[in-house]
This record gives sequence, C-alpha cells and structure tokens, in this order.
Amino acid sequence: MNETVSISRTTSLSRQTSRRGSTVSRSQSLIKKNIAPHDLRPSDILIERFTAWKAIVKQLISYFEGIADIENNVAREMTKLAGVVQVPFRSGNQFLGEGGLQDIFYGIRDKTRAIADQHANLGRTVEGSIVQHLQKLRTEIKAHIKRKRKP
Repeated sequence: MNETVSISRTTSLSRQTSRRGSTVSRSQSLIKKNIAPHDLRPSDILIERFTAWKAIVKQLISYFEGIADIENNVAREMTKLAGVVQVPFRSGNQFLGEGGLQDIFYGIRDKTRAIADQHANLGRTVEGSIVQHLQKLRTEIKAHIKRKRKP
C-alpha cells in the first residue's frame, strides 16, 4: 500500500512540475522576443497559441501522410502476393476442378485481393479527407497568424 501512495505522490509532483514548466516556457518565449509581461498584448498571446497549433497540425499531417503511405504500400504488396497464387492448376487430373483444393486457392487469391483493395481504399480515404483537411486547417492558421501580426 505504501508503494501506491508513493506512486501517486510522484505522479502528483510530476504534474506540478509540468505545470510550472509551461509557465516557464511561456515566460521564456516572451523573453526571447524581448517583450515585458506588462507590454504584452492579447494578440501576441493569440499569435503564439496559433503558432503552436500550426506546429501540432504539421505533425498530424506528417503522421497521417505516413499512415496513408503505409496503407498504400500494404495494398501494393498484397496485390503482388495475390498474384503468387496461380489458379487454375496446371492441367492434370491430380486435383478436382471444382469443390476441391482449387476452390481453396481461388478463395485465398480473391480474399487477398479484397484485403488489398481495403488497404488501398483506406490509404485514399486518409490522404483524401484527413490529410487534405489538416492541410487546409494549417493554411487557415497561417493566414490567421499573418492577419494578427499586421498592426
């Protein structure tokens, strides 16, 4: 039970430290710009906040572009993999044409192609909706920052 108490105290202390850290970083960013806290305008705070949001959105864009790229690569590889399964089998009477082993191979090939299509669709959806919307948001944030910086 003592361990639980010490863990919660540690967590509590780390939260307090992180709160202090955000205050310090805000003050440091103002010092870098040589702005005294009493000279600070609300628009300066707003610009800093939008700048932080712009960086976050940029990271999200990179993340989802990576997801889309991975999904497109998986789709491409799954399509290649589906081509490995050759049906119908070579001529010969070793296997039944229908209702036998060939039907299993048809199923494997067709399901692999269907999975490849699903990955390709997901890649297109992520790129076409999420990434594009985030890029639009980033452009809007940049324009908003530019408008706020004008005197």
